[in-house]
Amino acid sequence: MDNDQLLPPPSPPHRRRVGGWITFPFITVAMIGTGIATGGMSSNLTVYLIDVFNMGKLNAAQISSFVDGCLNIAPLLMAIVADSCFGSFLVVCTSIISSSLGMLLFFMTATVHFLRPCPCSSIGPCESSTSLQLVALYTAITLWIIGVGGTRLNPATMGANQFDNSDDQSTFFNWYLFSLNVAALVGIVGIVYVEDNVGWGWGFGVSGALTVGSLVLFISGRSLYCWQKPPQGSPFSALWNAMLLSVKKKKMKEKMANLDEGGHNFCHYSTIGADVQSLQDEIGDDHVPKASSVQSTNQHLQDLKIVVKILPLFFSSVPIGISMSMQITLTVLQALVMDRYIGHSFQIPPASMLLFNISSTALFICVFDRVVFPLWRRLTNHTPTPLQRIGLGYILCTIAMALSAQVEHTRLDTLSDKPMSVLWLVPPLLLMGLGDALHFPGSMTLYYQEFPASMRSVATGMVTLCNGFGFYLSTATIGIVRKFTNWLHDDINQSRVDNVYWMIAMIGVLNFGYFLLCVRMFKKGNSVA
Repeated sequence: MDNDQLLPPPSPPHRRRVGGWITFPFITVAMIGTGIATGGMSSNLTVYLIDVFNMGKLNAAQISSFVDGCLNIAPLLMAIVADSCFGSFLVVCTSIISSSLGMLLFFMTATVHFLRPCPCSSIGPCESSTSLQLVALYTAITLWIIGVGGTRLNPATMGANQFDNSDDQSTFFNWYLFSLNVAALVGIVGIVYVEDNVGWGWGFGVSGALTVGSLVLFISGRSLYCWQKPPQGSPFSALWNAMLLSVKKKKMKEKMANLDEGGHNFCHYSTIGADVQSLQDEIGDDHVPKASSVQSTNQHLQDLKIVVKILPLFFSSVPIGISMSMQITLTVLQALVMDRYIGHSFQIPPASMLLFNISSTALFICVFDRVVFPLWRRLTNHTPTPLQRIGLGYILCTIAMALSAQVEHTRLDTLSDKPMSVLWLVPPLLLMGLGDALHFPGSMTLYYQEFPASMRSVATGMVTLCNGFGFYLSTATIGIVRKFTNWLHDDINQSRVDNVYWMIAMIGVLNFGYFLLCVRMFKKGNSVA
């Protein structure tokens, strides 16, 4: 035997490994910078409008509420842009640049005198903002919203694309959401402290520096990313065309059936022929053989069926978004009339009560991923499915609303005594955070793994869409309650906020029944089921 045949075959040339957990610092850690800036900006926007632009409290609150809704709708819109045109990487880079420009413009409105009105004095009315000043303000807000829209969940899609294993994707989503919550927590505490105690210009300057740092870190990992195929047009137009062709096919089959029944006349034959030719023209493509085009159309029809099956599950998340928004709004109002002192000197700011919800979500995401789910896997040989996590999260969020109702009922009963401690509001906030730690990562994992591959950015953007609906619908709910009941008044002590909480809790119970019905009807075709 020839000695050459005994030698091992030559090893293939070394190829640099791309994708996987090596990309985690460049994608997720980079987004922490933008998350810190966003957390500080969104939590203190109302105060900035009142203190610097001399706006009335009601007008400032309305603008801030509208901006909060836009911050939750924008990620879905930017996800559509990513899936349809430019891909996640380019959208994220452009959005970080937009956010940086927004922070620069905010910095200028805080430091350049002609871009903001003069501070209010004790003598005479406050100076109103000029048109130039308002244009600068709203331009900064718009650039910031665009930046948040492209950097909140598009990196999550890009990060999940680095993995082939569904368990790794689920773990990535857990840690990505954990990082976002920690970033928001740091922003609410750190950036707000700098803005309130050092100066608005310093706060915006730090936020801008963090945003630029995020861009540098994100781009520096470019050679390690696993790249996806560039978008081939809008997936929504493809689904729409597939639906139209399906309807036309059905109509043509009906006409052919009528022809077989005996409708033999020249005009009818001509109509059938025209319909067939029209259908062939629409299915055909200038660049793709007709057989491939038909196969693509069938694939789009299958994608359309998947989206239609998931939509009822998505709608079940909207009442949970309303619950979260209601708790955020009403907890601050409750905290204003409660004893907020810890010890004899430190007083908790009302808006800081929301830190308990955010920190609870971040903490329990970590606990579930590192302790609970591995133990569950060891005992049952499988991990909880996304639907199980979503359902349990819905239950906990509903119980949190019921607990909020009971706390408020107790507070009203003890009004004649000394004010109740604000710490009684902490358990419902912690329980809501626990529910969020389950249903948010569960929803993101379910949408990402079930949606068509061409719509994965949209899939992750669906998570924040329910929050956006929640902000808008909670405002409408408060308006309806005030119109048809006497439960809500300007004086919280004369209101029946507990009844509002009970109403939302009952809606949550009904919504959970709807969710179970959707789960039963939803037939998944892979291991996520």
